This record gives sequence, C-alpha cells and structure tokens, in this order.
Amino acid sequence: MDHHHPTSINIAQDGTRTEVPTRVVDGSGTMKGTSSTPVCVHSGTFTLPLGATLNGSLTIRTAGHAVISGTLNGSLHVAAAATVAIDGRQNGSVQVDDEGLVEVLPSGQVAGSLTLAGRLENGGTRGGSVTIRGGELVDLPGATIREPERLADGSHLYRW
Repeated sequence: MDHHHPTSINIAQDGTRTEVPTRVVDGSGTMKGTSSTPVCVHSGTFTLPLGATLNGSLTIRTAGHAVISGTLNGSLHVAAAATVAIDGRQNGSVQVDDEGLVEVLPSGQVAGSLTLAGRLENGGTRGGSVTIRGGELVDLPGATIREPERLADGSHLYRW
C-alpha cells in the first residue's frame, strides 16, 4: 500500500468528538443506509446504491471502481486507471488523476469543484468551478451545466 488512512474525527452538534477509521474495500463492497465513515477502494467495485448516503470522502485507488447511485456528501478522489459512474448525486469536490475517468450518467448530478488531470464525461448535470490540469471535461449532448446566481452582496449561489 502506497498511502495511509488517517483517522477522521466526526463532531456532533453537542460538540462530542468521535474518531472514525477509514473503511477499506478490497474486492467488492456495497454500502447500505447512511454512514459517516470515509471509504477507500483499493481494488474491486464499491457500490453506493439508490437510497444510501455516504457523508464522508470516497477515494478510488488505481484500477478500483465505484458506482454512485445514492448520495455522496463529501470529496471524491479518482486515481489513475480508476473509474466512477454516477447516476446519483455527488455533493463535494471531485479530483480525477491522470488516466482516471468519471462518467456522469443522464440521471447523475455533480455539485462541487472539479480538478481534472483525467477525464470527466458529463451526460447529466454539473455545477461548480473547473480546474483543468492536463485532463478533459466533456459535456455530452443533453447534459446540463448549472451556473451560479449572483446575489446582491456579490456572492454566488448554486441552486439545486
């Protein structure tokens, strides 16, 4: 393994702190319900099915795969030769490394900043800033790009 899994700290409304270790997926795994545990996929396919919610980061290592049909509220990092298909909701930043691929399917939504050394193909809806670092953003026919509203105070707001 060429990386480590730091322990995350969840802070409840009352200020209570709980340490949460990263869930490591080797092989395949499906998450059900709601979880605040970060996930790192070393190999195989991780599935976030419709109705499931991950409130934490999702990292897909080289040659790993993920299918997001539910809701991911957290950052998504896609390594080289890794793939992610999104037909659910991704709320948070997305980083795609060189040779990584994210496919946003027609029912999928990506709301957050994109940093692309790899490729993102948008067939659904996306909104947020885009930084190209040698990668490629392809908006397919029928795709939607959300633009922010400019508020009276000069700030920007995305409405979903």
